[in-house]
Amino acid sequence: MNKADSYRQVLKTLTDWEPYLLKESGLPGPRGNLELAQVVANEGDRELFEHFLTYTPDVAPVNSPQEFLAFCGVVVAAASAEGKRLMEKWLTCNDHIIRRVMQENLKKNRLVRMDAAWVEKWRA
Repeated sequence: MNKADSYRQVLKTLTDWEPYLLKESGLPGPRGNLELAQVVANEGDRELFEHFLTYTPDVAPVNSPQEFLAFCGVVVAAASAEGKRLMEKWLTCNDHIIRRVMQENLKKNRLVRMDAAWVEKWRA
C-alpha cells in the first residue's frame, strides 16, 4: 500500500478531516504534504473545498498547517468549472507567495488536460 492509499483509508474513517490534515500537513517544514493534498483533491467535496478557501493569509500564514488547508482548497481539478473559478480567486490574490504556489499548480499536466487554453491564459 502506498502513502496515498494509506491517507485515503484514514480519511474514509473520519467525519472531520481537518485535525488529521493539520497534523499530517508537513508544515511548518520544507514542503507541504503533496501526496495528501492530492488525495484530498480526489476525495473531497465542494463543501470541504469552499471551507478550506476561507483560510485566507491572515488566518493561514505561510508555512503553517492552516496554509496547507488553503492549499487543499485550491488543488481542485475534479469539477473543472467550479475548480477553475476557485483557483482564479487565488491566482488574483494580493499575496505573492500564494500566487507563486498557484502558478506552480498551473504546471500540472492534469490541469492542462482539463483546459489547456485556460491554463495558458493564467500562466501569462
